[in-house]
Amino acid sequence: MKLEIHGSVCDPVGRRRFAGISYGRRNLRRQKWSGGHRTKAQAERAARQLISSLEDGSYVEASKATVGEYLTEWLDGLAVQGLRNSTRLSYDINLRTLVIPRIGAVPLQKLTPAALTALYSELLERGRKNGGPLSLRTVRYVHTIVKKALRDAVDAGLLLRNPADRAKPPSARATRSNAMRTWTPEQLATFLGHVRCDRLYAAFLLGASTGLRRGELLGLRWRDLDLEAGQLSVRQTLIAPHNQLEFSEPKTERGRRQVELDAATVDALREHRKWQLAERLAFGPGYEDDHDLVFREADGRPVHPATLSSAFRAEAKRAGLPQIRLHDLRHTHVTLLRKMGVPVEVVSKRVGHSSPSITSDIYSHVGEDPALQREAAERVASLFLARPSSGATE
Repeated sequence: MKLEIHGSVCDPVGRRRFAGISYGRRNLRRQKWSGGHRTKAQAERAARQLISSLEDGSYVEASKATVGEYLTEWLDGLAVQGLRNSTRLSYDINLRTLVIPRIGAVPLQKLTPAALTALYSELLERGRKNGGPLSLRTVRYVHTIVKKALRDAVDAGLLLRNPADRAKPPSARATRSNAMRTWTPEQLATFLGHVRCDRLYAAFLLGASTGLRRGELLGLRWRDLDLEAGQLSVRQTLIAPHNQLEFSEPKTERGRRQVELDAATVDALREHRKWQLAERLAFGPGYEDDHDLVFREADGRPVHPATLSSAFRAEAKRAGLPQIRLHDLRHTHVTLLRKMGVPVEVVSKRVGHSSPSITSDIYSHVGEDPALQREAAERVASLFLARPSSGATE
């Protein structure tokens, strides 16, 4: 490829010089220009930099596109990326309501890590519609979306590097400790005793004893259960994008998994099955049974995810227990397994994390429990330190 430097071309009034190069094959030559240089030497130096960036693949075409224009176009293109509807909706809502109104007018190629850090600080202080603060978890999620969008801008040649890589969002550790709350075994037993006669008792018990996600519980079908073998298979989830119910496959391959059941949970599911059949007979011909769901409304329709969460919160409050989310039953399940010493690989596979390292990272707080640390110290010491008997002599 032949390169030619045009480093001393002036504007019409001679006040600025333009750095330029032409390159390519004969009859197919292209030109690149960089303007605003005061001297010929500056223009020629800029031209050489243009050549270097073309040769090492770091050249970025100048663009006047704003952050808002780019993000809007990026959102419109998400449909072809194979993302779930709920994920696309979440990206759309967060970018259009939280990011674009605040930094949308900034030229994309002038967006800096400092500007993103300032955005996150503003969202933490007054990100809500009413001027209140957003949670650490939400702001961290906004950062994740922005980082993904800007990474695609780098891949498309619109940015040389991703400014989100050097921005300072809330740390992952801080967001987890802020959001995660769990019950003790005694509190969990109190709750399950309180809801023992509730029609959703088996759903709450199954969530506590397996760590299934809400969508996995509500997407579970009877054909996914093998009560004789004491196993269930996670094959679909129930989600509600745009508040419309739809069934979807698990997000990851590890999300599609087989989960072992304890005897008490199997008994509860058998009892629930009898209760459900009686409910179906009582309702009559209008009962819906199109989806073979384990957990349904009284008329057979799927249970809306928000309904299950609301029912959980209400019953926990009536039981006089500390308020946690339905999803925190999953955290409680994993925390108890880790405290019992179950290997992280087993726990990770059971709850469908993408890797054991994710499990270790999320639940690193379990190992910080002083009582567990003390127990670990005693166990190790008992292996090689024998206590002297009462009859020992010096």
